[in-house]
Amino acid sequence: MIYDRDYMREPERRPPSATTGLLVVLGVCFLIQAVCYFAGSFRLIDTFGLSVNGFRHQGRWWQLLTFQLLHSFPSPWHVLGNALVIYFFGRTVETVLGAARFLTAYITGGVLGGLLQLGVFALNPGSAGLSVVGASAGAATLIAIFCRLFPEREACLVIYFFPVRIRARYFLWAALAISGWGSLFAWSGVAEAAHLGGLLFGIAWVSASQEDGVLHNAGSRLTAVFGRRPVRRVTDSSPRRRKLEFDSPAETPEDSAPGEYISREVDPILDKIAAHGIHSLTDREKRILEAARDRMGRR
Repeated sequence: MIYDRDYMREPERRPPSATTGLLVVLGVCFLIQAVCYFAGSFRLIDTFGLSVNGFRHQGRWWQLLTFQLLHSFPSPWHVLGNALVIYFFGRTVETVLGAARFLTAYITGGVLGGLLQLGVFALNPGSAGLSVVGASAGAATLIAIFCRLFPEREACLVIYFFPVRIRARYFLWAALAISGWGSLFAWSGVAEAAHLGGLLFGIAWVSASQEDGVLHNAGSRLTAVFGRRPVRRVTDSSPRRRKLEFDSPAETPEDSAPGEYISREVDPILDKIAAHGIHSLTDREKRILEAARDRMGRR
């Protein structure tokens, strides 16, 4: 299990989101699997799971979408594991991208991951009859986007009940290595190629979004963390910006009213994100955002 330790400190009062809706859909689909299982119908995965026979020979192109909604059954660990990844990483990614782009990235990453897995199956004739199910490819896309957006943030992996903390950038490299190795040698019995496809698409998505300016509007998304309206765009990109006095003991969030502190300390940072992207922040500016977020979470 893995979770984003920093995101756990954000305010809990959030409106219904695409992340929540996605989790509800996965839960409902798992219940449908349970009903079919106890009713004696075992063809659900054969029909809607992704397989070379179904996709190429029977023309079931919809399997590229439906396989993302099903999970192995009756064990609940497959769906629970994917749900946890989507919950902890998806909310942060949705905050930055917005609901529409979040869902587009998730579904597209799942489709491309499924296509890569089909390609691996096609190279191994003995795998032609196998079916793949699970939201892992889309979840891997969210992990990759998160790690590219926040490479220095710390996540915690729980391995056999032991917590292991790791920075996002290193976790992404580890995930790529494991998925790549599993795609080549199929050592784990898991659809590693689907994971690899999702990871690679997530990396490409962030790179493309930075180039076309999509992520330059992340500042207005991040204001949701503080419960405020989107900030104005910066028109003057010169180095002359309001000086941030966060390092001074007199300028901590606890020493001023929330509205005054946000106006003086946080707004310039959000303006900078809106103009130059979230990657332009310095470590000091990131600490200011973290401190302000903690303050708002205690209100």
